[in-house]
Amino acid sequence: MRPGKSELQTGALRRRSAMLDAAHRSPHLAGRAGERADAEPASERRSHPHVFISYSHKDCGVAERLAGDLRALGIPVWWDDEIRSGENFSEAIQAALEAAKAVIVIWSQASVRSEQVRNEATFARDRNTLITTHVAAFDSTEVPWDFGQRQCECVEDRARLLRSLERFDIRPRAQVSRLPGRP
Repeated sequence: MRPGKSELQTGALRRRSAMLDAAHRSPHLAGRAGERADAEPASERRSHPHVFISYSHKDCGVAERLAGDLRALGIPVWWDDEIRSGENFSEAIQAALEAAKAVIVIWSQASVRSEQVRNEATFARDRNTLITTHVAAFDSTEVPWDFGQRQCECVEDRARLLRSLERFDIRPRAQVSRLPGRP
């Protein structure tokens, strides 16, 4: 007896799912369809402690440079570029926040108006994992009132940021001969 159309579709979906799972686990398949070389399954990406970066999408370049600099030092980082197509955005963020050892919030004119950034900062504050930073051109006196009583460093000052991460027992695993992004 021939399988029906829905059975064929289900089988095809299972094979595709298995292929995608294999691609996430196999380094030689990395780079296909936009995959990163360090791709891991979602459950594994969020199961180990990391630094979570909270920012407004208008400050994406600042967050991307920070994530790259921290990764270059061997510090595991999670920011929303880790969310893959088809993943539930809210669930992915919540899981990453819960697994984070530290949460770096980047305050800016845009992020102080972002409900999402405020929610992430509140979550981190309540769990005592919050590190507040600001973009270079931002007046730190404009940090939202709920977070204004905390020291707030310029996100570009990587040395001070690394010292702040030490509070959470997060240290560079790579040799720091010179800080990334600094002469």
